Amino acid sequence: MRVDTDLDALEAFFDRHGFFGAPVLEYDDRLVGVVRRSAVEHALSERAGHTLLRSRGIVGGEELRTMAFSSRLTGRLAFLVPYIGLNLVAGSVIAVAAAGGTLPLALKRLRMDPALASGPVLTTVTDFCGFFLVLGLAAAGQATGVLPVDAG
Repeated sequence: MRVDTDLDALEAFFDRHGFFGAPVLEYDDRLVGVVRRSAVEHALSERAGHTLLRSRGIVGGEELRTMAFSSRLTGRLAFLVPYIGLNLVAGSVIAVAAAGGTLPLALKRLRMDPALASGPVLTTVTDFCGFFLVLGLAAAGQATGVLPVDAG
């Protein structure tokens, strides 16, 4: 191994070979040390931990319970807002799809013509989901301070 070998190359090397360590050489082939498999595994687990934190919205390092809620919230806000918005949209789409799929079957079971009755009912369900999506976004905006609360 050379002194500038990256972590991925070290991982591949130790995966291919059953060695517990490998010599580290300078550019002039002078031995400068030994890299151990355990050190590579430790570095890989640290990198995986940082990747996990970033995927959870913790971008600026560690997050502690003793930190103020506002500082923890601002650290995660860039991750949470799109995540919550996409979940609301996905929930609305699932509700409309479920209503659109089961409504004609239920109307047929009640011996009604699904083609005539499902249009207005499906429109009502779609409006209902859209209405509560907007209300949910407004409530989330007020809770996070993005939208002002009208005091009057």
